[in-house]
Amino acid sequence: MIEVINYTNKETEQSFESVVEKSYLEVRQHLWNIPESIDIYFAKDDMIVPETGVGGFAFNRHTITLSVEKDFPDKELQAADVRGTVFHESFHVAQHFTAEDGYHNAIHSAIYEGCATVFERDYAHSSPLHANYAAHSEEELQSWLKRLEEVGASYFEEDGVWEEWAFYNEELKQRWIVYKTGTWLVDQILQKTGLTVLDFQDKTAEEIYALYTI
Repeated sequence: MIEVINYTNKETEQSFESVVEKSYLEVRQHLWNIPESIDIYFAKDDMIVPETGVGGFAFNRHTITLSVEKDFPDKELQAADVRGTVFHESFHVAQHFTAEDGYHNAIHSAIYEGCATVFERDYAHSSPLHANYAAHSEEELQSWLKRLEEVGASYFEEDGVWEEWAFYNEELKQRWIVYKTGTWLVDQILQKTGLTVLDFQDKTAEEIYALYTI
């Protein structure tokens, strides 16, 4: 179940509550490492993706923050992305990749984002834009992985670095590098090991990355 603890535009946000509730019930069929009830904090314009009218992040192990654009024209598309976002952020809760749990280096952040995105894609049956790395070659993805290794702890420690690699990189003219690289990396690990992303719900990024490097 869910409990809404904040609204910013109550009429709009209440219209999505049933989607959030149903989605979280679905998530709980797959993830054991999440609370029975989750708090939902509706925030104003927090990291909303223009193409879907939705944004979100895992604030702590008991709270998911969601943002929905009031005037987004395609409400069916928006509702579908709310569902995918609940799946995505719930996996972050399961892995304790939340704002209150503290920050990670670029590679570990990519792995956590990759795990949440694969879960969203495969279990919510969504097609998240940030997960689609099909247009990028193996060589390009490998080069991004190397760059993220070089970014290291500055990912969250230095102003603007997170935004550059997570959302838009001006130098490379690319969006969502952390998400695409992480999704590709997790797919590689799953193919290599024969595991599913559900096997990673209680694993750290270090443990998951070790499966790639062995």
